[in-house]
Amino acid sequence: MTPEGLTEAILFLSGKKVSKSFLKEVLQTYFGNVEVESVISNLIDRYKRLESGITILEFGNYVQMTSSDKYYEILSKIFQEETNDSELSDALLETLVIIAYKQPIEKSEIDRIRGISSGRAISSLIEKGFIKPIVNDNIADKVSYITTEKFLEYFNLKSLEELPNIELLKKSLQR
Repeated sequence: MTPEGLTEAILFLSGKKVSKSFLKEVLQTYFGNVEVESVISNLIDRYKRLESGITILEFGNYVQMTSSDKYYEILSKIFQEETNDSELSDALLETLVIIAYKQPIEKSEIDRIRGISSGRAISSLIEKGFIKPIVNDNIADKVSYITTEKFLEYFNLKSLEELPNIELLKKSLQR
């Protein structure tokens, strides 16, 4: 038995994302002082080396075993997955980008930037799990919005620091 093997088994059987803190707790129970980040890194490297149809993805404080994106087209045809729920319209994507780069941000500021009411887009993004409301402790009745772990997962980001630099993005779009 190895820490990598146990981690792999946990991720496989769960079928969903698993917190790194949970993995750390389990691994330390069976193997003593184990560096979870190192175990995850070893698994990621192993699957890359093998050019496997399986990969391990990190989303903030979570990891998940999933099929490699190289096989997405084939697998979606085989399993005829419904992608409606995860598809984002232009309005939703625009709103999500504003929230991602300006978070925490209030609805009034999102509306100002977009030049249109964003109520429906915000509601839809909350329903889909991409954003969540937070209450500003200093100002009563002021709700702001931030992205969730699902946002990171959807865009295959480990953290918000991996978002492209907004100034470079603007320059590349102006070309």
